[in-house]
Amino acid sequence: MLNRFFNKNLKSNEPKVRIRTKEELQIRRYEFLKICEILDKLNIRYFLQGGLLLGAIRHNDFIPWDWDTELGVFTNEVSPKIELLINEIILSGFTIKKHVEELSRLKIDFIGKLSGDVTSYSIMAYNHDKTKKIFWRYTYGMTTKIPDHFLINMKKIKLFDRYHLVQIGRAHV
Repeated sequence: MLNRFFNKNLKSNEPKVRIRTKEELQIRRYEFLKICEILDKLNIRYFLQGGLLLGAIRHNDFIPWDWDTELGVFTNEVSPKIELLINEIILSGFTIKKHVEELSRLKIDFIGKLSGDVTSYSIMAYNHDKTKKIFWRYTYGMTTKIPDHFLINMKKIKLFDRYHLVQIGRAHV
């Protein structure tokens, strides 16, 4: 019912915003877990963010109408391994759409079996400023800042039969 209502009430020029089919979500799940395996293999810690994190908490699954899957990593862990990571992503059947190696904006955007309108993946790196007690990255002309206690004190949640780091914080730092 939600699928029919949601898809019927969207403008036809919004192909990204629609309920994904069961098959599309199964492919995304397989590919997401493959990305997690790659990061684990390279000893790069990652954490869920954006709609992926919201879906994990709210649906214990992907948000059915979300098209992007975003993972955060730490610049100091990923920058020395960026070429290895890109190579592993490609060898695993993904297509790199864009990557930025500049430390303040380090990011890899890629797709798998499905088009980017159906599912896309992003790995975004965060820098740690210990003096200011923040993690930050430069995105779309602005600096995104996260108080460091949210990423230093991460916990794990279960999604798709494995555990993933998620951001948490303390009420008082």
